[in-house]
Amino acid sequence: MRKHLEKNGMTYFQHMAFAYKYAFKLQKAVFAALIHGLIPDLFETTASDTVKKLK
Repeated sequence: MRKHLEKNGMTYFQHMAFAYKYAFKLQKAVFAALIHGLIPDLFETTASDTVKKLK
């Protein structure tokens, strides 16, 4: 665990905050994709736009 934190120059809590922020953004993309699957006119590019921004 320490190697990963040191490699990324983060403390445990900084890493946790970063990971949670990333996870929250992904959860929003999942929700948009699920809704888009049911109603194609909604959230047409939200999930793919989110993934592109995370790269």
